[in-house]
Amino acid sequence: MLAYLQLHGRKSTVKYTKIIERLLAIDHLYPLAPSDCSAHRRTSGKKRYFVHTITYQMKKLSDTTAQVIIEFIRSTGIPVTFEPIDGETFLPGIRIAHGSLTIDSEKLLYPGDLLHEAGHIAVASPEDRGKMSDNVGAVVPKDQANGEEMMAIAWSYAACIHLGIDPAVVFHPAGYKGAAEWYVEQYNSGNMLYVPLLQWAGFCYDQNNASKNSTKPYPHMLKWLRG
Repeated sequence: MLAYLQLHGRKSTVKYTKIIERLLAIDHLYPLAPSDCSAHRRTSGKKRYFVHTITYQMKKLSDTTAQVIIEFIRSTGIPVTFEPIDGETFLPGIRIAHGSLTIDSEKLLYPGDLLHEAGHIAVASPEDRGKMSDNVGAVVPKDQANGEEMMAIAWSYAACIHLGIDPAVVFHPAGYKGAAEWYVEQYNSGNMLYVPLLQWAGFCYDQNNASKNSTKPYPHMLKWLRG
């Protein structure tokens, strides 16, 4: 548990209670100390906390889940660099630049987001990968972008299983338009979403084709980077 949450206390219109509870259940977060949290409370019979910002201050990065993820991403052949990021990015503290990942460790909120963004790079064709910067969906036609989003989701789940990371680290409540828990439930129940797309791109086999090829089925991966 080598990171902590710092909560700033201006009232927000977004309720983060469930998000915070879920995040505190993830083993790479420190519990909140009273000095770390300043929140507003509504008097409605229940404590309802509104948070202006949530900032992860990554400490001893070499020992965190984030570092495990970063080392894995680098092992796939995707370059990873660290430097301050100015301006807004699609996900806090992460920028895709010409097929590589740039990380601002001071702004990174969710280490699991690194796997999802790496998934986008990994599933792109080699000719598109080097063109990917910032809004990766703008590089290719909409239908292709939607397909690659699905593949990135399946890729990142497989990466969690490969690394022994709780999928909730990637599928956290602040992302996936409220569907994060649904994704975890689907995969954990054996409904392996979007596998046909990954199989088409040569990343893995489904159950039937794995048997024919004498190998393990998804989430086992044959490769991590599209050739």
